[in-house]
Amino acid sequence: MSGFFMANAELGYSSHIEDDKPHEECGFVGVSVPYDSAPLIVRNALIALQHRGPDSAGITVLNGKMNTRGGLGLIPGVLTQQVMEQAGGSRVSSAHIRYSTKGGITDQNIQPIQRSSGELTLSLAHNGSLTNSDWLRERLDEELSADASDTVVLTEYLLQQRQYYSSWEETFQEELPNAQGAYSAVAITEDGNLHGFRDVYGVRPYAIGTLSKGGIILASESVAIDAVGGKFTRHLQRGEILTITPDGNQRSVFYG
Repeated sequence: MSGFFMANAELGYSSHIEDDKPHEECGFVGVSVPYDSAPLIVRNALIALQHRGPDSAGITVLNGKMNTRGGLGLIPGVLTQQVMEQAGGSRVSSAHIRYSTKGGITDQNIQPIQRSSGELTLSLAHNGSLTNSDWLRERLDEELSADASDTVVLTEYLLQQRQYYSSWEETFQEELPNAQGAYSAVAITEDGNLHGFRDVYGVRPYAIGTLSKGGIILASESVAIDAVGGKFTRHLQRGEILTITPDGNQRSVFYG
């Protein structure tokens, strides 16, 4: 993965405690703002979601070139001050914490997942699970390891299919119906757009908010919006694909 920085965190934390309490599967945040503080905002918001996933943490920034950094462990030990300084400033950023359900707790499954093909680049952070990941995997030109997560499979699939469409929005609209299951996700593409999408069943939560200094925040829980002083505005609708451009314009299409 181009631009991927490993920062393993040995915090003495048992990531899968056996008890009878329900566990969330993952958490994510995406931000598009008219100033260069997006990485810091997503990190601070992500801390409010740490309960959703202790296995790994990662962040994507786009400042001329897209870079994704992350590691195994909790946010404070992975997205350290040094890592954040290396990431640099950016007006668009996404971050993710993982609780593994499919795919092992390994480096390749740390999210966001970033993949490139020629001039195209996609970073994807995902909460939920696919019921037909094997079907998607069979249609990939590239063979993946047996331990690759649903998110790796979906990222590779969407990037592969992008060549057949005029835009990322069209790609998502036409190809996401092939990704069956219950999920929500945030994506960044090489054009600087921030995308959010939610499956047609709307099982996984998805909150949208605004920030006090301007900009939009997407999150798997509204508490992440509260944590950075944002204002919750609405939930992403079932089957909605929301695109936020670098100049702050928003547009939605639907699939399914």
